[in-house]
Amino acid sequence: MKKALCSLLLLFLFLILSSPLHAEVEETYVRLDADNTGFYTWIGGNSRWGKVKLSHDIIYYPGTNAFQFEIGPYFSLGEGKLDILPMVSLFANDLGSGKIDYFLPELFLYSTLGNWYLEGWNSLYLGLTKEGKELPYFYGRYFALYKVTSWVSLGPQVELTLDMADEAEKTLSSLQLGGALSFPYGKGNTILLFLGAETKGDPSFACRGAFTHYS
Repeated sequence: MKKALCSLLLLFLFLILSSPLHAEVEETYVRLDADNTGFYTWIGGNSRWGKVKLSHDIIYYPGTNAFQFEIGPYFSLGEGKLDILPMVSLFANDLGSGKIDYFLPELFLYSTLGNWYLEGWNSLYLGLTKEGKELPYFYGRYFALYKVTSWVSLGPQVELTLDMADEAEKTLSSLQLGGALSFPYGKGNTILLFLGAETKGDPSFACRGAFTHYS
């Protein structure tokens, strides 16, 4: 597993730093997230591999020392009316362990229709370690934002987790319902907030904040 993790990091460095790709890296961003599970940071962007646009990012969770790498081709249809991003990802629960715990097939959808912006996340966590194989799960995040004014957008948001284990007592282990709010925060910056409630098990407050800087 340590060799696999090192190979993954070397692949990422090759894609980002090799001269033919580095000259065409575009739409880079840094994102800071905080939610009920803790704080984490993203670094990502897009690169050109011939006519193919590749999207890639790394995500680091300092609270648990977890690490994730994602990469996939980016397809844009109808001048932004529908963007499709299938990705593959590797996730390590603890970067220091040298183990890759999950392989993730992922599908991200983005759409801008008039004053509406829609976004959908779909991630299937497939275990690679003994512990991970016993705890496969699906995570989905979906929200729709309507531009109320030139500077603020809001709308509904749903987040869910499906327990895919064979002996799972509850297939739907988490369902968070609420509202999302987005607004600019200076040039090239966006803040996205989610406020809602966890409806499975004991009701609890759910929240998320994300600050993204685009360059």
